[in-house]
Amino acid sequence: MKYLVPLQENSGITSKISFHFGRSPYYAIVTHDQSADKIEMEIKSISLISHGEICGAGELVERSGADAVIVKGIGPKAIQMLQRRGTRVYMTSSETLNQVIEEIRAGKLKPASDNVLCR
Repeated sequence: MKYLVPLQENSGITSKISFHFGRSPYYAIVTHDQSADKIEMEIKSISLISHGEICGAGELVERSGADAVIVKGIGPKAIQMLQRRGTRVYMTSSETLNQVIEEIRAGKLKPASDNVLCR
């Protein structure tokens, strides 16, 4: 499964998770091969994903090839649109990318609910 994770910075595995999905300057694309318990990760700036264009949450997910997003916060329109597209939305309370990766590995991701929505 491929996840898109919003980041506040590009500090590798210790990058801090952004509080708002659509306003992040960086995104980690994390691929988890469950059968081999293998994790691959790359961090891209928003300009590399969007090719300098302004794009919404759905386009970010589509261009990154992600199956799911992992967020601390996300707007109500974005979460509804992602769910309509079949993109899974998970919430995290983790502070750093390495903590999110551990949640993925341990199977501890929780489906997003109304309490992660930014209003």
